[in-house]
Amino acid sequence: RLQVKFPEGSHHVHIYRSLEPEEDKVYDCFKGIDWTKWSLLVGAQTKPMDWQLPEGVTIPLEPHQQLLAQVHWLNTTDHAIDSQIDLGFHSTEESQEHLGVVFGVNQRINISPGQHARVQAFCPMPEGAKLHAMMGHFHAHGSDYKVVERMPNQTGGNELYAAPDEPAFEFKTYAPAHEIPRGAGFQYECSFFNWGGAPITWGSDTQTQEHCNMTAYFSPAEKISELCLTAPSKLALTAASPTVRAGQSVTFDVALNAPEQDDVVVALQASDASALEV
Repeated sequence: RLQVKFPEGSHHVHIYRSLEPEEDKVYDCFKGIDWTKWSLLVGAQTKPMDWQLPEGVTIPLEPHQQLLAQVHWLNTTDHAIDSQIDLGFHSTEESQEHLGVVFGVNQRINISPGQHARVQAFCPMPEGAKLHAMMGHFHAHGSDYKVVERMPNQTGGNELYAAPDEPAFEFKTYAPAHEIPRGAGFQYECSFFNWGGAPITWGSDTQTQEHCNMTAYFSPAEKISELCLTAPSKLALTAASPTVRAGQSVTFDVALNAPEQDDVVVALQASDASALEV
């Protein structure tokens, strides 16, 4: 049983486990943490969590293994808020299988002022896995979040999770557990609209930056935590004019930001297919 309790004002509370020893301390991690040293154990967002794991499913922790509680507060009130976090990890002497988590992070977010954009990423799931819980995440510019279960060679599939806007994100549990077809994975998608006057990039600032994340909890797990990272694109696009007028053809120059050893396939798509044909 996992309990994460906190008062109003939480943007998210993530609990990570250590992969190597580090000095105990409290520090500002607004720019993120080092995912090569810390792996996600469980995460909550704006609502406290009290999760009774399925019968026989447990989370293994090594003796003296360090935990990191990453807390992001977002105070929208006119008064101070209570910042106390209470964690409860209930132990057991019996275990049939371990709980694992796939943490999907899509860093390919770069949205110009006035632009609509939709980003997506695909995370393969271990063979024989059963899905127990799931949660998505983006900031205030996001909408229409979806997770679709599909095969790698498919374009569509079975929708498992959806949230129309940020307040709608829920920690969704599946009881009984959802059997994931062998070879399938999860495609998670986020839509964004940049109504401001500056570009929106990937990052922790809820006013000027965005996230598109997925956490999927499953068992049985041989690897307890898997980071499914979609890194920023290696491509840079430039055009003679940033504005495309009706009936106008525009030529883009495509350049790599870094050398690439293998062949590169470039697929272009419009952020609004009804307005612009590529």
